[in-house]
Amino acid sequence: MHKFGSPAFYRMIDPVVLAAGFHRAPSGWLSPEQNQILHDFDLWHIASGKGAVKVDGRWHAFQAGDLVTLVPGRNYQRERADQHDPFQVYYVHMMPFASSRRRELRALADAWPIVMPMANKDGMTLLFNELFEAFTTKPEGYGLIEKAASLRILREVLVNRFAPIPSDMPPHDKLQRARDYIERCHAQRPTLDDISENSELSASYLVALFKRFFGCSPVDYRITCQLRSAQLLLARGASASRAAEAAGFASLHYFSRLFKRRLGISPSRYAVQRRQERYALPRQP
Repeated sequence: MHKFGSPAFYRMIDPVVLAAGFHRAPSGWLSPEQNQILHDFDLWHIASGKGAVKVDGRWHAFQAGDLVTLVPGRNYQRERADQHDPFQVYYVHMMPFASSRRRELRALADAWPIVMPMANKDGMTLLFNELFEAFTTKPEGYGLIEKAASLRILREVLVNRFAPIPSDMPPHDKLQRARDYIERCHAQRPTLDDISENSELSASYLVALFKRFFGCSPVDYRITCQLRSAQLLLARGASASRAAEAAGFASLHYFSRLFKRRLGISPSRYAVQRRQERYALPRQP
């Protein structure tokens, strides 16, 4: 086992999100009594209000901005909400390490308090909300969004509780940055080197991560974004040449050929179909 708090210990962190949700407790609410031995890390971000949770036979009070953590081996029993200021909570069930890292999991669980006031309350709300939305709606690449958000949550917690974290933790937040950069700047045709420099990942590692999470290279993802932008422009009435130029294609011929190969229809025909759909009458049942 690597020493707790060492750079090697933190580099092993690779969270897996099992569930995420949101709960708004009614005034004075008291949950049913349970005796549930936990097998994962159950993290609650108290977005607002007050309450308490009963763990191992003891009540632990919490309030807005606190992080409540129920770790493996603890006996969760019940929770209650304040009568005048009931709590709202984001929660996530996760495993910070692979299940084979039992000693590391135990070391982290032993060092983690049940209730921890957090310095960056607003930032935690944004992160938990991002994780909740990704888990709930499952957008394209949601696994990456979950991974990046959970890593940032763990980073906030560990910095708040223990010590500064080395900068070479798993790079999923950097991968998210690369994806955001491509989607924002695709019309400028960023190269692999541009994307690599912006995300602070080597080109070869960036390609490997993109293929793992998105099934394509960063440049292929950029081309997909360009085509998506062109589709939207054509649907809004732009000509094929205008759509190609605005989406960052240097050649109308290349754009038309690629558009037809990917979508099965030429740009001009696609634009005509969208105009026809605008004025088409619905069929009678």
